[in-house]
Amino acid sequence: MPSVLNTVVALAGVLVVVGALTAGFGLYEQATNTCTPGSSLHITHLQPNETVEDTHQQDFENLSADQQTALRDELPVNDSVRVEETGSYDGIINTVVTYQDERYYIGRIEHSDCSPDNRSYLVIGGGA
Repeated sequence: MPSVLNTVVALAGVLVVVGALTAGFGLYEQATNTCTPGSSLHITHLQPNETVEDTHQQDFENLSADQQTALRDELPVNDSVRVEETGSYDGIINTVVTYQDERYYIGRIEHSDCSPDNRSYLVIGGGA
């Protein structure tokens, strides 16, 4: 019959192996992480009575030439569209733009193809 000491030593050995494997996986994920976070525009067609709080109001004609060119390629939209962001959109984020008697909300969406934070592997590995 195994003694308590043998059981504790065996359990400690298993925890060391599990901890090393988990922490090693976390370190590998961190070292080979090639994710690219970024942002894009989200342009939404607003209904006549729809409001968006904390926004600026702007007529299309009052936008800069670069902003008009950038939006002209995207407007009109039926419902909403996601657009890869360029510098031309600077200054019109969080703005309601009136274009051809229709209103469009220009917002920003943060996105990332990154996996969940892998620091938890390091914590679990260290704890084990």
